[in-house]
Amino acid sequence: MAGEAAAGAQAAAQNAVDAAAMPEPSPLPAPAAQDEAQVSVTSSRGDSVVGEYKIDMAALDGNKNGSLNRREVKSNASLMAEFDAVDSNRNGSMSQEELKGWID
Repeated sequence: MAGEAAAGAQAAAQNAVDAAAMPEPSPLPAPAAQDEAQVSVTSSRGDSVVGEYKIDMAALDGNKNGSLNRREVKSNASLMAEFDAVDSNRNGSMSQEELKGWID
């Protein structure tokens, strides 16, 4: 029993030494002045196309039907990511007219 008490006291002493050796936490930065911008937020419709992209429709249009489906667009990561936004009539393909905002 005495050995357990001594071991407990030794552990408590070591914890105290460890705690004393730890550096003080850094203080938090002072709040910014009210006229200083902290966060800049922009928003756009969930189905909006953002950015300027150039695509070669003729090269992507594998079946040469004048529109692009998901399989044909798969090689263009940017266009694939925006497929639903570009396909405004939701028919599963992109026509030349729907791509006007993308083609310079």
